Amino acid sequence: MLTKKVWVDALGHSQGLFPYEYPTLFSLGAALVAALIASTTDKSERGRRESAAFEAQFLQSERDLNSK
Repeated sequence: MLTKKVWVDALGHSQGLFPYEYPTLFSLGAALVAALIASTTDKSERGRRESAAFEAQFLQSERDLNSK
């Protein structure tokens, strides 16, 4: 919403608020960092259960891949 396509082409302003035409690399990187921080700082009971179940889920996925 801050790009040239919206601010200049659609709304008629002289320039966009964000200097790049395709800011996906920045927003995708920001989303990845936010998800990483949220998942590592989660101290809830559900988060602990999910973390404990990861090893079994990972091993099951590896077995399923190797059986094909």
